[in-house]
Amino acid sequence: MTVPRCANVHLNHRLPLSEDPALAMAFSVARRASAVPLLLVNGTYRKTVRAYLDSSILQYQLQRLNDHTTLKGLDFVGSRPFWIDRARDRWITSYMFSGKNIGFIANVNASRLLELMTGAHANSRSTLEVPIFWFIHGGPLLVDKHLQAKALSDMVIVVQSDQSFLESPLQCNGKSLLLDLRRPIKPAMAAVSEHLAGLLPLPISYSQAHESAIEDWTWSVGCNPLSMTSQGWHISQFQRDTIARSYIITALEESIQSVNSAIHLLLTEQTTEKSYKPFATQERDLVNKHKSVVSLWKRISTLTGQVQYGDAMRFLNTLEDATKIFVEEVNNTVAVLHPIHCTKDRKIHVEFDMSTIPAFIIVLGVLYLVLKPRRSKPKIN
Repeated sequence: MTVPRCANVHLNHRLPLSEDPALAMAFSVARRASAVPLLLVNGTYRKTVRAYLDSSILQYQLQRLNDHTTLKGLDFVGSRPFWIDRARDRWITSYMFSGKNIGFIANVNASRLLELMTGAHANSRSTLEVPIFWFIHGGPLLVDKHLQAKALSDMVIVVQSDQSFLESPLQCNGKSLLLDLRRPIKPAMAAVSEHLAGLLPLPISYSQAHESAIEDWTWSVGCNPLSMTSQGWHISQFQRDTIARSYIITALEESIQSVNSAIHLLLTEQTTEKSYKPFATQERDLVNKHKSVVSLWKRISTLTGQVQYGDAMRFLNTLEDATKIFVEEVNNTVAVLHPIHCTKDRKIHVEFDMSTIPAFIIVLGVLYLVLKPRRSKPKIN
């Protein structure tokens, strides 16, 4: 599943269910049994009882265990997982649960692992931690009746059994296709590919007429994990290109959404005479940083259109940094403008009413008549 400019590091954590009662209870609650009809090669049906794990219930139980820190103790070096994609910084953690003795497997130097996990993009928005829960059981066990692995919204569930093979509901060339229960590598790879890059099984396609997913077995060919009629588990170059396109589109969409949100934040700010000068000091930096992001959009789009996915993915981390710098610059500009908007100018407004002038004249006349000095009358003898 590696794309250009990727590094692989594998770490596995393994513990028996008997040592963790909460985890064993989650496994027991999600375990189900159901009668499944099986169509044979000769056209007849046969009923078979299959044990399986309900993925929705198991997902809920594992999420509860994670909230109560039952699974957090399994994390290694700051809870970073085992698969590292430098181009998109995607991480995967693998947990293995069985009834056997606990074991830990690592095939990478610890100092190199720490260096990769504490890099500049270890906590970036493009970092994705994908837990893979790999359950090993003695008897035949599936996921949701027919699957060996399933990709969920926040994890991947894989089951492994000691039984060698099990008939599947599919047939090819007059023979039933068998599921290799001891080595579920192929379904695990398909599930992880679906979780990371949205790769679907080859028979699944989209019908524009029905506006829904349909099954078309015409192109279900090739020796790869997504082909249900073959045993190969190596990702083809065509599928690697699909993964790269998925990474590129995701990075562009996240960058465009962040930039648009920052611009919308600027649009909500009120423009006043006093805020002009502070904004003018930030305007040049804002424009330059926005131009750098737009130029990266155009460059990545051009390289993708030329099918140069490796060169396009080189700029994904640069695009993320440029987007982050632009958003920070917008936040700093808004912080500079806020004290100006919050300052209130206190002014005294005196309203002058023309109807009060006659009243003032009358009052002044009365006061004059009352307070004017009286003339003394001369005495005449």
